[in-house]
Amino acid sequence: MRRLPLAAFAVLLAACSSDPPPPRPTRNVAALEIAIRHASDWLARQQRPDGSWASGTYGFMKSGQSMTPFVGRTMRLADRPVEAERAVKWIRAHAGPDGSLGNEGETADYPSYATALALGLDATIPGARRYLVSCQVTKADHTERGGFAFGARAAELADAPHTAEISRTAWVAEALGAFPGAPAAIDFVTRCQSADGGFYFTPAGDGNKAGPGRSYGSATCDGIRALRRFGVAADDERIQRGLAWLEAHEAYDRNPGFTGEGRHWETGIWYYYLAALATVHADLGGPQGWRDRLAAELLKRQREDGSFANGNATMREDDPLIATALALEALVKCR
Repeated sequence: MRRLPLAAFAVLLAACSSDPPPPRPTRNVAALEIAIRHASDWLARQQRPDGSWASGTYGFMKSGQSMTPFVGRTMRLADRPVEAERAVKWIRAHAGPDGSLGNEGETADYPSYATALALGLDATIPGARRYLVSCQVTKADHTERGGFAFGARAAELADAPHTAEISRTAWVAEALGAFPGAPAAIDFVTRCQSADGGFYFTPAGDGNKAGPGRSYGSATCDGIRALRRFGVAADDERIQRGLAWLEAHEAYDRNPGFTGEGRHWETGIWYYYLAALATVHADLGGPQGWRDRLAAELLKRQREDGSFANGNATMREDDPLIATALALEALVKCR
């Protein structure tokens, strides 16, 4: 009997294996790694001596309360532990007695966002988890019941719509996971899902960026990742319908679902969309070659100093700290 060559035998074994093949690496691995290093180096140079990051573009974010955990979390993802730990020390020194971040000073600096991001960087901040739970809208007849408000005081005064929305709820989901209030939060996210399977900003219809009940890319990614972090299984119908919407509207050069008119959200929420899309695909898989296509869109926009910036200021992505942190997260998840 003729013996199979070793190479042919290996191919036969692979064909018979029940394990899925490993994901194909990004074709230009060297370029990807260089871009990641340059972006993280740029962010490291922007860190202040006290360990914080602060916006030089928007005055109300100059305190560092939201920017420090935002950038610090991304540096942790990019394997920059020195900068991340310096950020943690700053956060611990500036967290309020209730565990919140973003409530220091005269102007609130996105307290529920800042606290959720801080917990994502350091899960042991005293009181932070309890504070985030208090940001959930619990008023029984509220349109946005179960979602998360701007801060605890906003949740207590939840008499008007647009108190809670899907982006903030997704960030809190990342920090809290499957906590006791998760069923109400899951219900809120479910009410943000459109008949076409995509997700939108809030059930309080007229607050949606793409129009009442109209799905768009970044909200759909937020809906999927919120459900996942709150403990919903990958094969759940809501998640599968959301993934089908993303597949049907696959785009990397814009945030899909917008008309291209008015404030041009399709370009204004672009870096955020790519970071959220990379998170979803890295968790649940995506179309063949998504890493290559997503990375290529970012690589051609990186500036010589390693930073990124959006020419559209609609969602403050013109601030290079914001754009670069989001771009870096997306690039890391393209590995």
